[in-house]
Amino acid sequence: MKEKIFNRKTIISLISIIVFLVFFIIIAGSISFAKIAKTKRVTITKVTSTAPHKLTVKWKKVRCRGYKIKISTSKKFKKKKTVIKYAKKSSVTSKSFSGLKAGKTYYVKVQAYKIIHHRKRSGKWSKVRSVKVRRPAAVKKKTSGSAAKASSKSKSSVKKNNRVSGKLTVQSFNEPPAETSPEIPAITPVHAPVSTSGGRATCKNCGTTLNYIERSLSGSKVIFAAPENTNKETTTVSVTNKDGFTYNYNLYRQNSMTLDYKYPKYRSYLSAHGCSTCALAAVLNATVPSLKNYTPDMVIEKVEKKVLGSSVVNKNMSKALAKQMPLGLKGMSRILTYYGVENTYVYNCSSHDIKKEIRTHLEAGNPIIFTMPRTNNYSGGIHTMVMLGLDNKGRVIVGDSLKQSASRWGSHNRLVKFDTKDNSGVNTVENIASFFTYSIEDIDNLGVFYSGPKGNIGYILVN
Repeated sequence: MKEKIFNRKTIISLISIIVFLVFFIIIAGSISFAKIAKTKRVTITKVTSTAPHKLTVKWKKVRCRGYKIKISTSKKFKKKKTVIKYAKKSSVTSKSFSGLKAGKTYYVKVQAYKIIHHRKRSGKWSKVRSVKVRRPAAVKKKTSGSAAKASSKSKSSVKKNNRVSGKLTVQSFNEPPAETSPEIPAITPVHAPVSTSGGRATCKNCGTTLNYIERSLSGSKVIFAAPENTNKETTTVSVTNKDGFTYNYNLYRQNSMTLDYKYPKYRSYLSAHGCSTCALAAVLNATVPSLKNYTPDMVIEKVEKKVLGSSVVNKNMSKALAKQMPLGLKGMSRILTYYGVENTYVYNCSSHDIKKEIRTHLEAGNPIIFTMPRTNNYSGGIHTMVMLGLDNKGRVIVGDSLKQSASRWGSHNRLVKFDTKDNSGVNTVENIASFFTYSIEDIDNLGVFYSGPKGNIGYILVN
């Protein structure tokens, strides 16, 4: 009997010890998990604006999966005035924001996060820091005589040598784009119109008959001059904007079999996917003096490979022709920025007055690179072109590297497309803007080459 009582007590004691140990392990594990799950608060070390329209934020590294960075013109970080970026590695301790309003004060805060059991656990926000975004350097007034010549040489030298780092200039357009004072090098017009009559002119340089449009804008003249017959393999269009700068666009037919390419290995690619490169080539010819004679094949070999990297371009070209992709707007914006051409890539169109911006930009005589989506009434498929200006009736003049529907365009089915009775208002600002109804909030989701139905979203405003 005594032996049975002893066994029962022993069993009870053992059960009590086991329960205590299990309870202890659970409590200790919970405390340990809480310590692991807890994300430290980030400390911002510096917020600076060393370049116009740009700020950089730096912070101390903490143990985490990544960081969330917010900047805003609102102290309370209201949604419409706030831009968000992510750093997806704990080792990244700085982030830059471009396309900001010059002279405006921006507020910044950073938050670290971890991913635990597929759930994001965020730490506390850092203390808010602020910085005033730097303004562009003031442009000096013109001087006369020898001083003017010296000033001109100095500006030319600065423009030639002062290239930017190659980082992309973007604008989310939660706010209107920042005002800029671009300096485009003055180039002698390829087409110098004389003896204008009824919207036509004769070029004193080459004797060709031109379509000539002269429009007044706040006391300034915007002049458009293009050969009447642009149904060729290449043609040149001259546009003088409201600031008196002249753009000379060389427009190329992407599927030409007679153009003398220095790199003929790209002929098939250009024929199938070259609309983006042809549009970029036209703008680079017009805005970068050192590239004024670059044909599309040279842009691929000498420009795209230089800025985007040979491995990136070669990887795209190594695919079967049907699977190769055109250069995306993000890639084009990066290239323009690298060569010092002021541009704003609009990829967030949902809360923006697109019609007003396009019309205002074209009225000033400045170009817009744009991509029509798959379904549209212009080209019938995904296609990149350049808006060159407006005619006297306020309709868009487009540089296009391909012939489109002959039934719609009739005799105007050529490199420069005007709106005519044949095409039912295809070239109106309203029609073109109607296709920019899609948006993307994070530019990191886009590749430098076209990458899907929304891989070439929006348009690029070139100044």
